[in-house]
Amino acid sequence: MTPGSLLTSFARVGIEANRKPVGPETVVGADATPGPAVKGSERPVLFVFVLGESQRSRSLSINDYPRLTTPRLAERNVISFKNVLSSGTSTAEALPRIFSKFSRKGFDKNNGMVFENLLNVVSHAGFRVVWRDNNSGCKGLCDGFETERLNRSDDPNFCHDGNCYDEILLNGLDEIVAADVDTFLVLHLKGSHGPAYFRRYPPAFDVFRPACSNPDLSACTNEEIRNDRESAGTRLFPSCFG
Repeated sequence: MTPGSLLTSFARVGIEANRKPVGPETVVGADATPGPAVKGSERPVLFVFVLGESQRSRSLSINDYPRLTTPRLAERNVISFKNVLSSGTSTAEALPRIFSKFSRKGFDKNNGMVFENLLNVVSHAGFRVVWRDNNSGCKGLCDGFETERLNRSDDPNFCHDGNCYDEILLNGLDEIVAADVDTFLVLHLKGSHGPAYFRRYPPAFDVFRPACSNPDLSACTNEEIRNDRESAGTRLFPSCFG
């Protein structure tokens, strides 16, 4: 079955990748206008949308995880939505759904390609839209908007061995923050994308030990995969941490 499944999948991916939208893109939220908080602001509004990757709700201390993984968020009056599921298991699958007008079940690749997304609605309301990316791109969501692919940078302060830390997304923000216009800024993180987790953070953030320092998770112990000495004896499946 495996050879046949492989060939079928290649064909399906090829067809989907080259499928064109059916008709012109349908406008969504053309009548969108800024709310009272924006209109009443004495200075331009900067809305920052941090798009995380590979984060698990149960690994956040603000969601009652026993280890202190989110100390700074705990100092703020944040609202944490705990009963939330990912809309997909890959970036290419999840991103279009997150920004779509459709529900998870109502979304498919056809209507996702035809209808405008959240970025368009925000733009209709008069916001400047900027997408800064340290991942694999916006999957077509940010087409037509200002986009910066920082994961391709060779800045030695943030990038090593073909990998850039998410901190690079904060580099050079002064110009965006200083803009005299309401701005909707998306920061697309690489986050804890596997399997080479140890390449995702600088030494200063190497807090939880022991750590897996091998891109082959099968070569690491359960303790190292979870950075938790108390996980010994627990059977873990690496695919759950991608």
